[in-house]
Amino acid sequence: MLLALNTLFELVEDHPYCLAVYLELAGLYVGLGHPDLAAGAAYKALLLSDAIRDDSDEYHEQAYGSFKDFVERVPGQTRMDAMDRIHDEVDKGMYIFLTDADALIPGEPVKEAIHSELMIWFNHFYQRITYVLLIMFLNHPY
Repeated sequence: MLLALNTLFELVEDHPYCLAVYLELAGLYVGLGHPDLAAGAAYKALLLSDAIRDDSDEYHEQAYGSFKDFVERVPGQTRMDAMDRIHDEVDKGMYIFLTDADALIPGEPVKEAIHSELMIWFNHFYQRITYVLLIMFLNHPY
């Protein structure tokens, strides 16, 4: 897990406006038993989520661009499979979202994700998991 943490720290340095990186970091902190650090990473994801949604936000261009770059790296078929999984996972109370590991699955990356697809991913995947994580951390007995 320490190797994963170092990798995520490098990703934070390379992609400081990437919502997905902070969600992964929050999940790793939970696994390491640090809900306070997880809450901080989830809060950063919430701020980036707000920036993606609000085109007048000071960091909209960076947050939206980073999210777009992240989603475009994932092969199209992987994204479609993940969308199919969403319904089953949510019904079972689980929330699994695209990660960097999905970007490594063989397949043809999508050259240009359209805005409507990005916003579907954002609204139904990333924004939802951000709020779920924050609620979970706020209700955690420290």
